[in-house]
Amino acid sequence: MTHTPGLPDLTVAEQAALTSGSDFWHSTPIDSAGLPAIILTDGPHGVRLQADRDDMLTGRPATCFPPAVATGSTWDPELLRRMGEALGDECRAMDVAVLLGPGINLKRSPLGGRDFEYFSEDPVLTGILATEWVRGLQSRDVGASLKHFAVNSQETDRMRVSADVDERTLRELYLRAFQRVVTQAQPWTVMCAYNRINGVYASQNHWLLTEVLREEWAFEGLVVSDWGAVADRVAAVAAGLDLTMPGPAAAGDRALVDAVGDGRLDPALLQTSADRVRALVERAAARQPGSYDAEAHHELAREIAGRAIVLDVAPALAAAGGAAVLVAMNPEHAGGSLTHGLWAAATFTALIAWPVGAWRRGASVPWGLRPAVTAAGVGALLALLAWYLVELISRGGMTGLAERAMCVALVGWPLTVVLSCRRREQRRLTS
Repeated sequence: MTHTPGLPDLTVAEQAALTSGSDFWHSTPIDSAGLPAIILTDGPHGVRLQADRDDMLTGRPATCFPPAVATGSTWDPELLRRMGEALGDECRAMDVAVLLGPGINLKRSPLGGRDFEYFSEDPVLTGILATEWVRGLQSRDVGASLKHFAVNSQETDRMRVSADVDERTLRELYLRAFQRVVTQAQPWTVMCAYNRINGVYASQNHWLLTEVLREEWAFEGLVVSDWGAVADRVAAVAAGLDLTMPGPAAAGDRALVDAVGDGRLDPALLQTSADRVRALVERAAARQPGSYDAEAHHELAREIAGRAIVLDVAPALAAAGGAAVLVAMNPEHAGGSLTHGLWAAATFTALIAWPVGAWRRGASVPWGLRPAVTAAGVGALLALLAWYLVELISRGGMTGLAERAMCVALVGWPLTVVLSCRRREQRRLTS
């Protein structure tokens, strides 16, 4: 992303000013170069454009789409692309240049304060859905801001905490979704996180912002800070940060000018960051105003919400299957078949469905315990079958408990197949 040739060069002071915001949601205009201010505002599931500069809580009317915790459950990349397109249309209508999203950090704990804003604990699913969201948004000439780069997995003490992660884990989990989106969709911007990574602030992390993001992944856009994430403006620019938000940041601007003047900062680095901001401003300023159909967007939001509703069918199927088995074998017990079926469902879920599901997800059970958990589930199933056979041979029929055991055994294996369907869908998405 380079600025249009032939426009006037900027002074060092103008470059410093351009690399920080003018207020909470606007970049800094440079009148001498004909560069207007552009708007960067919150997403990612709606355009939160502040209507009054003095009132942070009053926004322009916009469609409230389901958040990523819901859209991640749709497993539908095309649906996410349509949502991105709709958000882009609303941004164009409100003259928003960059929508701050999508958020693609991994859900590592149910206590995460922004889990609602992230797609999944799975980096592959997250990357696929976010890529289409970005493609949809940017098809409308509105920039995405891929966030929060990186390992922003908690809100507690987020301004100081250090996420200490070895490189293999970083690349296989925490960076994987970012890599997919950057290399396949080229978001206009990437937003660095508040936290430190292995002791170094994300905003000052040269390895993260330059070596990985630009040199390895060939990112062409601009790196913007999360709001208030920059502790040292000079170190941030040296690491590869381009735009500090929010503004104004007069002290930081002066620090950059002084650092260039006394040789602590290579002037080419500040020039490069200013050029990236300038290119973003020029790209946004070249767009034509847009419009959108609010009712159509409300219908899309309802469609997405409906597609996001996921029913765990295994216990229900186990109950129905258990009841059907009892009625088929002992018609006189039809009156109690539902109760027996529900008992079978609970037993099946505890002894079989949970171990199998945990194994397939690969996250709920520690590696060392997986063989034991699986063996326990299979062993329980075999024990129930054996019990049934003993009762059948020794008594010439089944007791009530043995009937229930038979329910579990007969519905167990078919439902294990049902549980695997979602895993096959993941393989289809990643192929």
